[in-house]
Amino acid sequence: MSVVTRLPRKPSALIRMAVDDLEKLERTPGFKVDMTVFVDKGEEGEGEPCLVCLAGAVMVCRLDGLNVPGTLKGLRPCDFPDNEAELNALDAFRNGDVDEGCYCLYLAAPESYWELTVPHPYEDGPMQFKADIRKLADELEDRGL
Repeated sequence: MSVVTRLPRKPSALIRMAVDDLEKLERTPGFKVDMTVFVDKGEEGEGEPCLVCLAGAVMVCRLDGLNVPGTLKGLRPCDFPDNEAELNALDAFRNGDVDEGCYCLYLAAPESYWELTVPHPYEDGPMQFKADIRKLADELEDRGL
């Protein structure tokens, strides 16, 4: 897994990177997507999968989250102070809250942001969620974000 020190601040690039990481972990044994937690490492030696959400996938794939010192079981954006804003923004975008996601990144939300795509919940269909959030990334990029 590649380790970066700084996540993209451009919402469209951030979302696309996160979806790529999510898809990588969907195919990786020992991981399960659960949008209700950022990262839950499971019980050591119990055979439980590591649970990740969209931002959690980035924590694991890009920020080496499974090797963060001092974290025993779970991870949250505050465990990555240099990237906390970006991780919180991803969580907002996942929920279709463009205004909040942009606010997290110190950006102005685009005009008519409420008209942008709101992703269907992952639990209701992973393929639809990923198609929707990619469409949201395209819409944000069309608006310079």
